[in-house]
Parts: sequence; structure tokens; C-alpha cells
Amino acid sequence: MGIGTVVRAAWYKMTKKRPSTAAVILAGGSGSRMGDGTVSKQRMLLLGKTVLAHSVLAFEECDLVDEIVIVSKKEEIQKVKEDLEGLPIRKLRRIVSGGPTRQQSARHGLEAISKGMKYIAIHDAARCLVTPEMIRNVIREAYQHGAACAGTPVTDTIKKVRPSGYVERSVDRTEYWAAQTPQVFRETLYRSAAYSAKKYVWQATDDAMLVEKIGHRVMMVDCGFENRKITYPVDIQIAEQILRHRAAEKEGEGTQ
Repeated sequence: MGIGTVVRAAWYKMTKKRPSTAAVILAGGSGSRMGDGTVSKQRMLLLGKTVLAHSVLAFEECDLVDEIVIVSKKEEIQKVKEDLEGLPIRKLRRIVSGGPTRQQSARHGLEAISKGMKYIAIHDAARCLVTPEMIRNVIREAYQHGAACAGTPVTDTIKKVRPSGYVERSVDRTEYWAAQTPQVFRETLYRSAAYSAKKYVWQATDDAMLVEKIGHRVMMVDCGFENRKITYPVDIQIAEQILRHRAAEKEGEGTQ
């Protein structure tokens, strides 16, 4: 941890103040593995609300998030607005169109957040089971370390496989995590990483990789198995079961 990060963390702790934080929710995926492709996966219904709406509501309910920006396909912006109508969402500032890649879409989101935001949380809309508590935990770690990433330790045995299909070796799974979102960064740090990637044409599958490339360490935060991504049709069914289970637990707590 750099001296600047240490000083900032100490200041937040002493003053009890927190930095302003924006959430950028990426909702431009095609959902090609979800079926016929007529409806993007972030607009699919999950217990009466769209996948995107579930993600947005989680950030709405997180007390450490000040504003929300959605990055969508240009042709879906009006539909997204309609999908969110009537929901208790007050932090949504704008919906902007994305780029041809996830990396470019995230950069569009960065440029759309309000000036003065000190931290930025990047989240894939398809991770619609994220909770306010998960978001809060990752943001708090980012306040302390400058960069934090949701994830969970790998539980399967991991094999490195050659192009031929034969196993080259097994790796120690205790050293490996599956990365998730949200991924939260100090705004100036993320901006530096995003534009370094543009300048040097770096390709990355998530935002943490870009921050790692400019030499900053990223703290992993265990958000568990439930923070899964909607990728295949069966994931909708699994997500519904998880949401029903959470609702039943909440109802049970309310009757105690």
C-alpha cells in the first residue's frame, strides 16, 4: 500500500467522512449464449423485474454509492428507461451508449460520471444477484487500498491444458480466485489505467487487469458463490431460486 493510500485511509477513519462514489453499470452485452438473441440478457425478466433492474436496485440501496450511470447499447437506451420506470431509483444520473468492446464501454461510463467523484465502481449488469452488503464491502476495501475486486476463491481443481487437450499440469487452487464485479477504484487511478490501455492498446477481460498493468495492487474481497453472472438460460432459473430463498429468509427474520 502506497503512502498516499495510507494517508487517505487514516483521514477517512479519523474524520468519519467518506469519498463520493459513482457506480457504472455495464449493460451492453449481447447475450448470445442465452437463446435466440431477440432480447439481451440484461433485459430478461427475473421475478418480474429485468436483470439490469435487480443490479441497479442493489446499488441504489447501498449507502456508499452516490450516483449511478448505466452504459447500454444505443438502440436499447429508450427500452432501458422504460424497464426502470416506476422503480424506486433516485441515484440514476444518466444512461449512455457503449462502445464495441466492454473496455470501451467502461471508458464511456467513466466519462459520464459527475465531476468530483473520488471513486468509481464498475459492475456487470448480468451479475444481478449482487447485494448492497457485497457492494459496501468492496467499496470499503477500495477506500483503504485504492483498488478492490469482488471475487471468490476457486473450489474446483484447476488444470492447465495444452492446445492438444492433454493436461500440462495441475495448479495449486489455494492461490486462485474467480474474479467478479463490482470492481472499485480510486477515480484518478482508474482513469490512468483506462487511458493507458487506450494509448498502448492493452486488452483486458476486466478492469482490475488494467489497474494491475500500471503497477497497482488490487485487494480481493470474497463475495461468495451467489454473486454469479447470468450467462446461460439455466442461470435465470438458479437466480430465481436464490432470490426466492433470500426473500423467504428476510420474511422469516421479520416474524421473529
